[in-house]
Amino acid sequence: MTLEVADECTQKEIDVIGLGCSKESFTEHSEVEKLIDELRTSAQHQTNQTDIRLVERNWQRFSFILDQYQEQPHLIDSHLDGLLTKIINIIREEVLDYEVKHLAFRCLYFISKVRGYKVVARHLPHETADLEPLLHYLENQDPDVQLKWETHYGLLLWLSIVVKIPFHLQRFDTSTSEPIMERF
Repeated sequence: MTLEVADECTQKEIDVIGLGCSKESFTEHSEVEKLIDELRTSAQHQTNQTDIRLVERNWQRFSFILDQYQEQPHLIDSHLDGLLTKIINIIREEVLDYEVKHLAFRCLYFISKVRGYKVVARHLPHETADLEPLLHYLENQDPDVQLKWETHYGLLLWLSIVVKIPFHLQRFDTSTSEPIMERF
């Protein structure tokens, strides 16, 4: 009788140990959304050392939270649209500094690192209206600056979805600008 009880305890201990790293849901989604929202304000006002530390601390917290979902990335799927919408809205805002947009692209890269680029690409907006701003932003990137590779990655990932949409490039050619096909 005591041997059976000991076997049950050992089995329960093994089950508990095996579930130590598993999560049941994306419980920190509201904190991650808040960190993305703070990205817009904190990165834009990097005037002193305290502001720079705040941006870095927010980035560390963001990456720490998402790193916990490396083994169970499907848990963030139900919140993926909301997270990507917030990031894309930051990128689309024309008045924001390039540094703020770069931080948004870093977040986009990190989400794609956790969830996978194929899943993230399916959730990115795929509208022809995005082609011109994406090309313009890509043209303005300095290929010699390798520190901003996350921005290049995000732009190319997003562009890979937009170019799959059937449309005529002549639609974007105006008399005031150089034709799109001749720019590249």
